[in-house]
Amino acid sequence: MALAMRGGVSMAVWIGGVIAELDLLRRATDDTPDTSGRAKIYRELLGEAHYKGVEFDILAGASAGGLNAVLFALAQSYGVVTDSIVRSTWENDGGLWDLLRSPSDNAAADRWSGFRAVDSVLSGDGRFLTLAVTAVNRIAAAPRLSKRQPPQALSVELAATLLPDPDKQVTTGRGGFSFTRRPGGLSSAYSTIPGLGDDESAAEVARQAMALAIRSTSSFPGAFEPATVYSIDSPEEIAPNSGGKPNMDRVFPFARAATGDDTAGSNTVSGEAPFLVIDGGVFDNIPIDRAIRAIQRAPASAPTERVLMYLDPQPPAQPEPIPVPATDNAQRRVLAKQTAQLSRWLNVIRSGMSMKSRQESAEDEITYIREHNDSVLALRGRTEELAAWLGIAKGPLPSIPVSRYIQSRIGSDAQHYSEILTAPHTMLFTPPFPAEPRTPIEPLISLRIKDALAQAYTRVTPGSTAAGSDSQAQSVMIRGDVTAAIDATQFLIAWARALEGAGKDAASALKPSLYRCGAVLLQARHLTVDTELASVAAAPKRWTDALVDGIAAQGRLTISTEVNCALKQGNSVDDAAFYSALSPSTTASGIGFTSGADSSALLTTLWGHLDEHLAALVTNSAEADEEFWNESLYRALAQNLPENSSYTSYNIVRLIAASGGPDTQSVIRYHQITGDEPPATADSDYLKALRADAVATQLEAWLKHDTAIDAIDPQQLSEWMTKIDGLQRAEDKLCGTPLARFAGFLDWRWRASDWRWGRVNAASGIVDLLLPDDPRADAEQKTRQDARRQDYKERLQNDIVAEDPDAQAIPARGLGAITDLPSSYRVGLVSRASGLVIRALQPASIFPSPVKKSIVIIGVALLRVIPVLLGLIVDPLRLLIALAATLLTSFLLPGDSETGPALWYTVSFLTVIIGGLLVLRSLAADSKWRNMNRRLEQAVTGGPHESWLDALHFAEEKTRRWRQSTAAAGVGCIAAAVLTGVFTHQGVLTRYQIEPLLIVWVLVVAGAITLTVRCTKVPPALAYNPPVVEGLGRRLRRRVPLVVAVVFIVAIVVTAFWGDATPPSAPIYTAVLAAVCSAVLVACSLWGWTSAAQVYTYAAPAAVLSGAVAAVFDVWLIPDSALPLTVLVPVIVWWLYLAVFLGNVKPRTSEEMGLRPTD
Repeated sequence: MALAMRGGVSMAVWIGGVIAELDLLRRATDDTPDTSGRAKIYRELLGEAHYKGVEFDILAGASAGGLNAVLFALAQSYGVVTDSIVRSTWENDGGLWDLLRSPSDNAAADRWSGFRAVDSVLSGDGRFLTLAVTAVNRIAAAPRLSKRQPPQALSVELAATLLPDPDKQVTTGRGGFSFTRRPGGLSSAYSTIPGLGDDESAAEVARQAMALAIRSTSSFPGAFEPATVYSIDSPEEIAPNSGGKPNMDRVFPFARAATGDDTAGSNTVSGEAPFLVIDGGVFDNIPIDRAIRAIQRAPASAPTERVLMYLDPQPPAQPEPIPVPATDNAQRRVLAKQTAQLSRWLNVIRSGMSMKSRQESAEDEITYIREHNDSVLALRGRTEELAAWLGIAKGPLPSIPVSRYIQSRIGSDAQHYSEILTAPHTMLFTPPFPAEPRTPIEPLISLRIKDALAQAYTRVTPGSTAAGSDSQAQSVMIRGDVTAAIDATQFLIAWARALEGAGKDAASALKPSLYRCGAVLLQARHLTVDTELASVAAAPKRWTDALVDGIAAQGRLTISTEVNCALKQGNSVDDAAFYSALSPSTTASGIGFTSGADSSALLTTLWGHLDEHLAALVTNSAEADEEFWNESLYRALAQNLPENSSYTSYNIVRLIAASGGPDTQSVIRYHQITGDEPPATADSDYLKALRADAVATQLEAWLKHDTAIDAIDPQQLSEWMTKIDGLQRAEDKLCGTPLARFAGFLDWRWRASDWRWGRVNAASGIVDLLLPDDPRADAEQKTRQDARRQDYKERLQNDIVAEDPDAQAIPARGLGAITDLPSSYRVGLVSRASGLVIRALQPASIFPSPVKKSIVIIGVALLRVIPVLLGLIVDPLRLLIALAATLLTSFLLPGDSETGPALWYTVSFLTVIIGGLLVLRSLAADSKWRNMNRRLEQAVTGGPHESWLDALHFAEEKTRRWRQSTAAAGVGCIAAAVLTGVFTHQGVLTRYQIEPLLIVWVLVVAGAITLTVRCTKVPPALAYNPPVVEGLGRRLRRRVPLVVAVVFIVAIVVTAFWGDATPPSAPIYTAVLAAVCSAVLVACSLWGWTSAAQVYTYAAPAAVLSGAVAAVFDVWLIPDSALPLTVLVPVIVWWLYLAVFLGNVKPRTSEEMGLRPTD
C-alpha cells in the first residue's frame, strides 16, 4: 500500500490516528501478542479478502502529512509501535503555547529584544526543529514491541516549496525530500532512512536529516520562518558553516557547488548559502502524484496487489442547499462561507501563497491514477494483439533487425531524455546518486532532443557510415545497450508475475535477482548516457555527441565479482550484501562499479544472466494453465522458444518493441479515508452530544439569516439533514478544523479527540477496503454485505472507544470551544500571538526608501497597543476587574468636577439609540424564531428528521429569557436616557464628572452586544460533560452577571456619597491612586500566564511611572485646565508600558500552565 497524506496543519493529529490504526492492520498478521482485540478482527478481514498481509512501503506527504510520513517510516524501520510514542508526542509537544516565540529563544536577549522584529510568529528552528529531533530520537530509542521484521523496501516522498533563489538551477518553487530504505540499511548509499542494525553515528545524522525535512515540509507560510536547508555537492555529512545541520544532498534534489569549486560554472551560488524552504502544501498539498511516481519505481518480490490510499482529514465541503428561488441573505451567507476558506493573512503568508496558482483538489490528482491505469491497460491490449499474432504464426519466431529496433526506440527514448533536460533534479536524483548542481533547460528547447536522438541513433546503427559514426557504440548496440537490457529485465519480471498469477509460486524465486539486474542497469544508464547528456544540457548542438559517447561508454563498464554473484539465478547472496557491494555508503561517489582485474564486462555479463532467467521462466511455464495465461504473450513465447534455442532476451526485446512490450507496472486500486466518514453507531453519550451540537449549529445558521428552509428542495434538504444527523462532515466532529485548521494546537484534549477520530475513521475505511461492494451481487446479497460491513465497523469502533486512555478528557460539550480553554491560557495566548504578529510586520533592515521605512515603523509601533487590549477582551472577568478599577479610580482622582451639558446630551442620545436597537433586536429575534418554527414544521413533519423540531423547541425555550432580557434592557436604556436628559436640563448632572459615566456606558454597550448575540444562539439539546474538578475561577466566571451588578452598585454608591465634593488635590494622593490602578491593570494583563515574580517585576515600574506622571499632572496641569487628563493617566501608562515590554515577558511553561496531560 502507498499512503498519500494531505496537509492540514493541526489535522496532522487526525492523520496520526489513522496511521496508528493502519499500523495495527499491518501488524495484525505477525506473531506479536495481541494488544488490542481489533488485531483479531483485522486478521479475519484479511482472511476473507484472501490477503496474507499488508505492507506500507510508500509514504507520500505534504505539510503536516509529511510529518506523519516520516514518523511512520521510522516506526517501521525501528520495529516500534506508532501509537504510544507518536500519540504522546502530539499530546505533550503539539501545543501552540510551546511553539510561540519566547524571549528565552534568544540567548542574547536584552530589555529591547521584545520590541525588535521577528521572522515569524512560531519558532521553527528554535522550537519545532527541536521537537522534531526529539520525536525521531524517541522512536529510535523506544523498545521494539513489534516482532515483525522491518520492511525490505520503504520510500518516503515529501513535498516542499522553495522560495525564490538567485541560483539559476532553481527555476521552480516545487521541491521535495526523498528518503529510502533498502536491505542492509545505511551500509549502502541506497538507504537514507535509519533503522535497526545501523551504525549509530550514521543513524544519528540520518535522523537529523529527517527531522529537518519534517521542519521544512511543515513550515506553514507566515506561521514559521522558512527552513534553511544546506545541500552541498560534497561527501561531507555535516554542512560547513551551517551550525551543525546535516548536508541534505542525498535527500534533497537541489545542491550548491562546494565552496571554491568552479566546476559547476558561474550559474550556481556558493555552497555555504542555504536553500529557503517552506510548507510543501503551497504547490502540492495533495501528494497523490508523488505516490504514483514512487509506485512506478517500487519493487515487489512477492505476489502483490497495489493500492494507493489517500488520507484527507477535511475534504472540500459540499455547498449548503439554499432556497429556490434563493433569497439574497441565503446567497450571501453561502457565498461568504465558501470564500472564507480562501482567505490568507498579510505579507509573509502572501509571499508563499502567491505561488499557488490554483486550488488543488483530490479529483485533479486522481487524474494521474486514471492516466497510469489507462497506460497499463493500453499496453496490455497491444501485447495481447501480439500474443494472438504469435499464436497463429507458423515457423520460427521472427528476428527483428537491430537497425529497425533502434529506430523504433526514438519516440520512447525521446521522452526520457527530454525529462533529463527539463527536470534533471527529478530524473537524476535517484538512489544511490546524490544531488548535484544542474541547470534545467526550457521545455521549448527540449523539443530538439528528438532530432538529436535520430542523428545519434543513425550513428550507432551497426554498419552505418554516417558522419560521426562510432564503432564502439555500434558494437554495444549489436549486443544490446543498457536501455535494451532494462526493457528485457522488466519483461522478464512481468513474465514472472504472470506465472505467480497462474499459481506457479516457483517463479517468485526468480524475481529478486531480476530486480537486482534492474538496479545495476539503472545505475549504468545514469553513469553513461544520462550523465553525459545532462552535462551538456545548455548546448543543444552537443547533444548528439553526448548520446553517442554515452552509449559507447556502456561497453567499457564492468562490475565486481561480488555484484556479479548476486545477479546469478538462484544465488545465495542476500539483498543487504548486494546493495552494500553495488553502492557502498563508504565511497565518496556512492557507486560500486569497478574496473579491477577480477571485474566482468557489464553488458556481456548482464545479458548472460537475463538469458538464464529466460530459460528458467520457459521451464516454469510448461505446466501453467489458467485462462488469462493461455491467452497471454508469455505462453505464446514459451511454446515457441524451445524450438528457437538461439532466440535470446535481446531478440525478444526487439520483437516486442513495436508494441511497447509488457511492463512491470500494474493497475493501481484507489481508496480514501476522510474525516467525513460517519461513525458506525451513534448510541454513545458523546456521539449523541456531537450530533446535538451539529444540529444546533445548523439551526442557528438558519435562524440568524432567517432562511426559508421550506423553500429548499425537499430531497436536498433531507440529504443535508441526514448528513448532519449522521456526523458525515469533518467539521461536525473534528476539533482541529476551526481557525483555518490551527485549532487543534490549542488544547491537548482536542488533539486526543482528533486522534481517536482518526482511528475510528480508519477502521471504517479498512473495512470498506477489504470488503468492497460486489458488482455482481443482487439486492439481497448487497443487503447482507452492508450488514456484515456495518457489524465489523461497530465492533472495531466500539473497541477503539473502549480502550481510549483519554476518554474522560474529550471536550466537555461536543466539539471544543475557545471558551472551554482556561482564562489565563486564553489571555496569554492572545497577548503573545498578537504581539508576535505585529512584530512580524515590522520592515526588514533593508528597505527601498528611508521615508517609507519610517512610516511603516511608526505605524507598526502604534499597532503594538492592540495586543494589550486583546488580552483583556478574551477574558470577561479580567475585563470587568480592569474596568471596575478604572471606574473607581476615576471617581477618586482629582479632575474637573463639572461637565458641560453637550456631553451629557450626547450620551443620552446614544443611549436611546442603543435601547431602541435592543428592543428592535428582541422583536426581530421573536419573529425569526416563529418563522423558523413554522418552516421547520412544514419541512420535517412526518419525515425522518422530526427530532430537529424538538431541538428547536428546546432551544427556543432556553433563549426566551435572553430575548426578554434584551427587551427589558432596551426599555431600561431608553428610560435612563430620558432621565439623564431631564436631569441635565435641570443642571443636576452637570456638577459631576462624565468620565465614570463613559466607562459605565462602555459596559452597557458590551452588555447590549452580548444580549443581541444570545437572542439567536441555539444551545444543543444534549451536552456531554465528563467529571470536571471546578476551581474558584470557574465558579467565579459563572457569576459574571453578579460581578457586573456589583460594579454598577459600587459606582452608584460612590457617586451618591461623594456627591459634588471635589477629591483632594494632593500629589501624593494622586500618585498613589494612579500607581495602584496601573499595577492592577498590569496584573490583570499578566496574571496566570506568567510567574508571580514576572508580574511584580513589570507591575512595580508601571506603578512608579504612573504615579510620577499623575503627580506631575496634578501639580502643573489640573489647576489651570478643565481637561480630565489625570483620570486617563493610569490607563495610558498601562497601555503604552505593556505595548513596549509585553514581548519581553517570559511565559510559564506548558507544565506550569497545566497544558499537558497528567500521567
